[in-house]
Amino acid sequence: MPSPITHEQLTQEEFENILDAMETHYVATIKGESAEPLPRFLSSYSIATFEKNDSLNNFEDEVKKETNSDLSKWTDKGEPDTTHLTTKKLNNEISDEEWDKEIEERKNADIEVATQTISKAYDKIKERGNANPDEREALLLFVNVVSEGIKKVVNIVVEFLENLAKKIWEWLKAAYEYIKETFVLAYKTILNIFG
Repeated sequence: MPSPITHEQLTQEEFENILDAMETHYVATIKGESAEPLPRFLSSYSIATFEKNDSLNNFEDEVKKETNSDLSKWTDKGEPDTTHLTTKKLNNEISDEEWDKEIEERKNADIEVATQTISKAYDKIKERGNANPDEREALLLFVNVVSEGIKKVVNIVVEFLENLAKKIWEWLKAAYEYIKETFVLAYKTILNIFG
C-alpha cells in the first residue's frame, strides 16, 4: 500500500534510517544532550491517517503493554528506594556528598532504564516494519507516540529527583535556622530570667 504522505512505500533502508534517527534523537533528549531535531516531514505522519489491520493494532497494544510493564517495574522499584534514601538523609545517616552522589546515580539509572526501554520498543517496531513494508508509515507514527510517552515519564521522575534534592536542602536549612533561632531565644530568656 502506498503511503498517504509520499504516495510511495518506504524502503527498508529508509525506514531503518528514520527509526535510527528518531531513536538517537529521543535517547539524546532523555539524556539531556543536544540532539538533531527530528526531520520536519515526520510531523506529516501525525496528521495522516493510516489503515490499520487487527494484526497491527494487536502489535501496537503488545508494545504498549510491554513498555508499560517495563516502566511500571522501574517506578515500583524507584519509589521505595527513593523513600529509603530520603529517610537516611533526614536521619543524617548519609553525608551531603553521599546524598548528592546517590541522587545523581538514581537520575543516571533512570535515564538508562528509559533508553533501554526505547531501544527495546524500537527493535520490535523495526522488526515489524521490515516484515510488513506496508505498515512502515503507520509504525513511524506509533514509534513517535511511544518515544514521547517514555520521554514524559522519565522527565517526571528526573524532575522529581531534582526537586526532592532541592526540597531536602531547603527543609534542612529551614530546620537548622528554626533550631538555631529557638535556642537563641531560649538562651536570651534564660539570661533575662536568671541573668
